[in-house]
Amino acid sequence: MTTPALGSAVDASLDALDEVSLASLGRAALLNRVDTKYIVPVAMVPALIAACAPTYRALVVDGERTFPYLTRYFDTPELAFFRDHVTGRLPRRKVRIRSYVRGGTCVLELKRKTNGGRTVKLRQAVDANDASALPALARAPFIDVAAPSPDAIRATLDVGFTRATLVNVDLAERVTIDLDLTYTSGPAQLTFADTAIVEVKQERRARTLVTELLRHARYRPARVSKYCVGVAALLSPAPVPTYRRLLTHLHAPSHAALPGV
Repeated sequence: MTTPALGSAVDASLDALDEVSLASLGRAALLNRVDTKYIVPVAMVPALIAACAPTYRALVVDGERTFPYLTRYFDTPELAFFRDHVTGRLPRRKVRIRSYVRGGTCVLELKRKTNGGRTVKLRQAVDANDASALPALARAPFIDVAAPSPDAIRATLDVGFTRATLVNVDLAERVTIDLDLTYTSGPAQLTFADTAIVEVKQERRARTLVTELLRHARYRPARVSKYCVGVAALLSPAPVPTYRRLLTHLHAPSHAALPGV
């Protein structure tokens, strides 16, 4: 997990940003969007957030600026959703239940990557604590569009992380920073303590302060999926070439600095 000192540094950098409420953030839901992801060392996150202060705000809910999430992913026994991703097949999809741990709410999400490379999400509130509801959910029309046979999908992997969310002042761009990534599948568990995933979510791909800061620090967009990382590390019966180098990078991220920070 992130060290206490580094966690305090992340908190301090978020405290320096102006606030945005959950209601205001709803106007930047970006359920139809393009995503750009970066893998960065956690040690660089405070400087990145601090550099965003002039033009980005931090999501604040009940005085908190970081939030624990737990996501349960579903797939077929043959891991069809995972294989579609690693082979670059389009369109492809993910099915997951995301739990907002602090607020106690859960949302079933169908996430699709279209032929045009856009990410489209459908969401439906659920009670994930009621395990008996899952078979019914798997037969719901909401899920039918996601799997050839609704009965085929099953819970595959749990991913926990802590998230900070930034939004630019005109609400056209959302930036999420995921820390303390922890993967669990049965008795197997894996944690990436030194690595953060930064995701820039936009209606249309554009250069912004965040993307330029990362570009000048020599960070390039990464083809990374939190779900696929966990499957490749814990569940795949054979090494996945696409993710072999990525897993090494997640375990030992480089430590470039932001220019001028």
